[in-house]
Amino acid sequence: MTAEIVELPQKRVDLIFKVDEGAKTGIDHINFLGNKAFSDNNLRDAIVTTDTQLVQVLHQHDNYAPRPDRVRPRAAAQVTYTNKGYYDFRVISSIAELTNDQKRFLVTFTIDEGEKYRFGKLDVTTGDVRRLNGEVLRQLLPIKEGQVYQADRIEAAVDALTSPPVRPASPSSTSARANTPNRETHTIDVSFDVREGQRVYLDRIDIVGNTRTIDQVIRRELRIAEGDAYNRVLVDAR
Repeated sequence: MTAEIVELPQKRVDLIFKVDEGAKTGIDHINFLGNKAFSDNNLRDAIVTTDTQLVQVLHQHDNYAPRPDRVRPRAAAQVTYTNKGYYDFRVISSIAELTNDQKRFLVTFTIDEGEKYRFGKLDVTTGDVRRLNGEVLRQLLPIKEGQVYQADRIEAAVDALTSPPVRPASPSSTSARANTPNRETHTIDVSFDVREGQRVYLDRIDIVGNTRTIDQVIRRELRIAEGDAYNRVLVDAR
């Protein structure tokens, strides 16, 4: 980048920056070190940057960008590993080296897979919500003790505890906390905390897209009306 000063009348100047972007630099190959559970091809598919040699046409994502938010194995590859039990997975380093012709990059990720974990003890607490039984709710969890640890199954469990059959009458909040993993037994205990939300009421029901039937006819078929307490089951039933 170069700067140019252009003098103007009345003691003013224009400052012009000239930028030479140069040619786009692509990725020649992506390598992984330390991976045993997944092959290089599996991991290449998981990360955002695409190996140029794997496609016939150069896509936008093939251009190398060294920013962490552009080549992000910590996000994509970590999901791949943590959903297969590798709770301790981490990326140790990422190195990009130019090829001899200075036109491509060789990118190498060094990773530590860690040990494979399973779900340990699963607890569900309900605080002061007396009408709910934590032990009963625990039976509704889509995960079981002893299963291979999967990070996305925890989110599915939270959804299960807040589903209409469990909490129909009012909104609720459920949080999950993965306790410190047990390095000796290779298990992870998870606690779920279910809390009652404040009861809310329907203020207005809008019906859109009806070109042949007037609102009143459609509203007669609904199981809820404006002013009723929110009920997820009735809303879904329509």
